[in-house]
Amino acid sequence: MDMQIDHADAADPSGPSGPSGKQRLGRRSFLRNGLLASAGVAAVATAGIATGGPASAAAATAAGTDSLLDRIQKSKKVKVGVDLGFAPLQFRDAKTNEPTGYSIEVLKLMMKELGATIEYVEIPFGELFAAQLAGRFDMGGIPVTNLPSRGLKAAFAGAPAFLEGSYVILKKGSTVKTASALNDAGLTIAVLAGSSQAAAAKLNFPKAKLKELADQAATVQDVATGRSEAVFIGEFGVADALKQNAGLSLLNSPPIFVAHNTFWMPQGDFKMWSFVTQFLQFKATDLTLADLWQKFVGVEAAKVGLKSAAVYDPWLGSSTVLTPK
Repeated sequence: MDMQIDHADAADPSGPSGPSGKQRLGRRSFLRNGLLASAGVAAVATAGIATGGPASAAAATAAGTDSLLDRIQKSKKVKVGVDLGFAPLQFRDAKTNEPTGYSIEVLKLMMKELGATIEYVEIPFGELFAAQLAGRFDMGGIPVTNLPSRGLKAAFAGAPAFLEGSYVILKKGSTVKTASALNDAGLTIAVLAGSSQAAAAKLNFPKAKLKELADQAATVQDVATGRSEAVFIGEFGVADALKQNAGLSLLNSPPIFVAHNTFWMPQGDFKMWSFVTQFLQFKATDLTLADLWQKFVGVEAAKVGLKSAAVYDPWLGSSTVLTPK
């Protein structure tokens, strides 16, 4: 089964919020231009999904369990688990060695609301959830795909931090022309171990051999050296992979898979879940998420022909100004 999602409704990176226009779109300008209604940017319904929560939230609240939100507010400190090997989402700045990137800057804004200092606990991506359950940090410091299997270990916020389209990059000289052609027992596809791409590849390319590697750089190198036919990779990594490895090519196809990525925390902590959810909803409304996505991901993605979609609040496009009769 080849589950493809057309990004025809995604934001056009060359439009008013893209590299050819101003990076910052004011709210009034955004509404006046009707971008959400007419251009069809990828809007995610963040406004109406905060009514639910972690399954055990009511029980935890009734039992008086101390929320992570309370502890952060009291101590003014928070430990977050991160893997900083995913530029431009999260990485260390070459000049300052400080963590930065789209995900990190969103996290910084979130914790600024609580007046909290962030301590980054660096852990390989595939070990993050086990480390959180072991108490090595307080909450996830980077948004990840809300796979059902991960929902058994942590509570995911009720609003997205970003949407991740997954694409195929082919090795030099590959004769593959379509995504369906990769579903071949004679082909090897490199994926990041434990990632949403690994899960989606098993569904979309069940006949192909999947090579699950420990970090994203290794998956790209496996294709660059010809050991794998292709790498299945998130859109945020496409531009850098093509820039750093001459001869690799992007399969001309819509994203094979699009995932909802968000922050995560201990199960049953409704107060923390509610705060993070509401924070993301508000930052979608005031266009902070769109601005940061354009800065760290959108501009470079547009250069390789990807229509990368930031998270917007869909209610902005339906807003109308009522005048008295």
